[in-house]
Order: sequence, then structure tokens, then C-alpha cells
Amino acid sequence: YKAKAISFWEKHGLVATKDAFPVKRSTLFEWKKKLKESGGKLLSLNEKKRTPKHTRKRDWPFEIRQKIKAIRYDPLHPNLGPEKIYPLLQMFCKERNLPCPSPATITRIISGDPEKMRIFPEHISHFGKITKANRQKVLRKPKDLKPEYPGHLIALD
Repeated sequence: YKAKAISFWEKHGLVATKDAFPVKRSTLFEWKKKLKESGGKLLSLNEKKRTPKHTRKRDWPFEIRQKIKAIRYDPLHPNLGPEKIYPLLQMFCKERNLPCPSPATITRIISGDPEKMRIFPEHISHFGKITKANRQKVLRKPKDLKPEYPGHLIALD
């Protein structure tokens, strides 16, 4: 596309090129300069990577990451979410005088882990074969739902 625009510009002039291609004059000059600097190699007109070469690594203390992992691997309440981990982690951090990550940061720490700090419940059949236990989804109240009047939110067993 860029090479076509430059060759069209050289043949037909600037006004016709601006009508035919939706690019600015300065962009055409920039492309032409890149082409000239590379010695006429069309590969120089390809887009370069825009991602940063160096990004900051998330670096939370090892003890905090281990505690999150321990909480999520607890057999009584496996795979607890960040909102429920937060108060438990807050107490742990306060005891050890460590900074406590927010629930959003806990989410990022969990997702950054290779196995996502997740355990999969298993079921052993009568043949001794281990299979994944499929748990039934529990219908829950949405977190943002606030009852507006008495009787608006009820629980049934």
C-alpha cells in the first residue's frame, strides 16, 4: 500500500495522490525518506513492533504469593476468589508488616502464576479411576443487588 502510494505520487503528483490515498503530505514524505534510507528496500516500509522492549515485572514478596497459593489450595474452600482472599491476606500481611495487595492485584498475581493457583476437585470411581468432579453451579445473589423493600430478597431452602 505504501509503495503504491509513493509510486502513484511520483507519477501523478501530490494533489492526485491525496485524492486517491487518504494520507497526509507529511506521511508521504516520511515514507519516501524511509525508502531512501534503506536503499530502496520495500521491507523498510513495513510496520515495526510498537510494544515496549522492557516492561516492569510484577514483584510481590514470595511469602505473599505463597500465602495466596496456600489459601487457594485449602481443601475445605478450594479456589477462593480474590475478594474472599483479601481479608485473610490482610491479617497475614499485618502480622508480618508487609504491604497487602488489593483484590485486583491478587487477581493479577493469580493469573500470572503458571498453573493459576488452581486445584481441580477429583472423584474416584468404584473401579479406582480418577476423574474430574463436576460440581453443580450454585445460584447466587448478584453482588450489586441491594434489597429496596422488605420481602424484596428472600432465601428458600
